[in-house]
Amino acid sequence: MKKIILNSFVFSMILFSACKKETKTYLTQTETTKSTTINENLLAKEFNLNLVNNRLIFKTKSDYQKVVDNPSKEISDKFTLCLNNYSDFNSYSDFKKNKKITDKEDLFNDSYFESMLNADKIIQIGDFIYRINPKNEKVFVLSSKYENEYSDLVNENIDNENIKVYSTGDDVLDLVENNLAGKNLSLFCPEGGVGGAADGVDFTVPGTNRTSRAAVDFNRYGIYFSLFARIWPSVGGSEFVFDFNGTLGYIHYKVRCGATADYGLITGGNQNQSSEQRFQSYQGSTNLTNYFFAFTPRINSASPALSRMVVIRKNW
Repeated sequence: MKKIILNSFVFSMILFSACKKETKTYLTQTETTKSTTINENLLAKEFNLNLVNNRLIFKTKSDYQKVVDNPSKEISDKFTLCLNNYSDFNSYSDFKKNKKITDKEDLFNDSYFESMLNADKIIQIGDFIYRINPKNEKVFVLSSKYENEYSDLVNENIDNENIKVYSTGDDVLDLVENNLAGKNLSLFCPEGGVGGAADGVDFTVPGTNRTSRAAVDFNRYGIYFSLFARIWPSVGGSEFVFDFNGTLGYIHYKVRCGATADYGLITGGNQNQSSEQRFQSYQGSTNLTNYFFAFTPRINSASPALSRMVVIRKNW
């Protein structure tokens, strides 16, 4: 009898050990979902970010500026991961891709910024909800206390007196924060902002019949401004390098009522195949007062690929 009891005890211990091991190794669907949610909340908490009704909400303007004002690669990568963790978020970037909308059609060409907007081109920063319309160069703003009028914001219904309208060239966050709708920014900053610009050129890769394109852009979206160079290599093309060395290119810009940046004697990038490559010079929530941005692409770190610089300039 004792032997039977002992064998039963040993069998029970083996069974308990196996179950315990299985519990540690495998997660149920509920536990997996809970784990993902915790990870989402941890990153979102770090950025003071929330998602409500498919609308990203930054708690404050400074929280938003943390991820757009010349963020480090570490911050931008972590923020991108944070957005990707919102598996149910339908961003404008996703919407645009699914609908096969081109940059030429909507005049957006910044995937980082587009990934923050929802499918209605809307984002909330602090107590205000912003809709961006680059084609009309307008930013429509609605206080979150009137969020029940969200559809009017989507439809850009300016008959609704709660919806304020700004230019994409304005520093809209400052205007809204200081309640200066329709007034001039010089009331609290004497420097004016500048307009957008773009320059691009197609060229044949030396020694081949392949055509590539190089361009520089300064984009204005009212709450987001971006100065960058880009190259579209041809399929199977050579490596390209952005060249800013004084004679082949140069970068200068001044942030409105902020710092000046000047730099040359640098190169950036090494990209082959057919994907677009960018050299981001400035990105932020504030417009610039002037800029001079020029570069010449080189191939395989050798001679310049163009006989002229690709260049844009304003007030400089």
